[in-house]
Amino acid sequence: MKKKCMSQKQHTAYNFFFSKHFHINKANGHLSFIIQISAANDKTKTLSFFVYKFFVNINFFFIVKLMDLFNHYGNGMIHLIVGPMFSGKSTELFRLTNRHILAGKSVIIVKYEKDNRYEEELASTHDKKTMKAIGALHLKSILDKVKNFDVIGIDEGQFFDDVVEVCELLANHGKIVIVAALDGDFQRRPFKTIVNLYPLCEKIEKLSAVCRSCGGFASFTFRTILNSEIEVIGGEDIYKAVCRLCYFKFKNELVIQQKGIKSFKEMLNKERFNNEVLFTTNDNENVDPAICT
Repeated sequence: MKKKCMSQKQHTAYNFFFSKHFHINKANGHLSFIIQISAANDKTKTLSFFVYKFFVNINFFFIVKLMDLFNHYGNGMIHLIVGPMFSGKSTELFRLTNRHILAGKSVIIVKYEKDNRYEEELASTHDKKTMKAIGALHLKSILDKVKNFDVIGIDEGQFFDDVVEVCELLANHGKIVIVAALDGDFQRRPFKTIVNLYPLCEKIEKLSAVCRSCGGFASFTFRTILNSEIEVIGGEDIYKAVCRLCYFKFKNELVIQQKGIKSFKEMLNKERFNNEVLFTTNDNENVDPAICT
């Protein structure tokens, strides 16, 4: 039976696709195998892969893993939206996911489970725009729920300790992952998980808010209460967006306030101590000396 040969045009197209999407490393000068790509079906536009030529000492397990890699690593992406509070991160997340819905894609939103300021099954913006969402403490726990969707939106991404691993996994399986997150806390220190996500993203947006003090561009979040915990969920009652100048102005005021409270407490403690001493002294003065003899 005569073998059907590839045309020069097909061969050139294969080599081009092959060089773009796959690279074989030579170890110790030995090439284990060559993978070549079959023709794309013009009707279905699908590509199938097959082993074109085998060499000696072929590692079958490695080939299986390689084929699994080709089958699963799709054309996904990670889109990261960062900025301070009140900069419209969730609003932008909703806008992008709604656009994908209009394009006929299936979309699911994931919210942080501890954020219970609004309804349990809704993600919400500060101006009360909502979208249906599922809650989670860890993204790994909802992989089975999101795996059949084309687009996965993640709100408040800074709170998920596994956001880097899960976003990379989903994108590698052809999913579009959109993450809205704070890039820094109220002390302007970076969220480690979000910083680690940066080099894995295809697109990163940095949004700014309006400074609630001077009306300028706000890039930072300031906490208005005396609490050093990182995870304190709240809105305008606890946080405000500020520019650089106003951040340090409010920070200095807060430091003065803290010192004032500390001094006031020290004064109260000192006064309480003096009262206790005075009270003890007065009690002793009222004791009949005859009782002590």
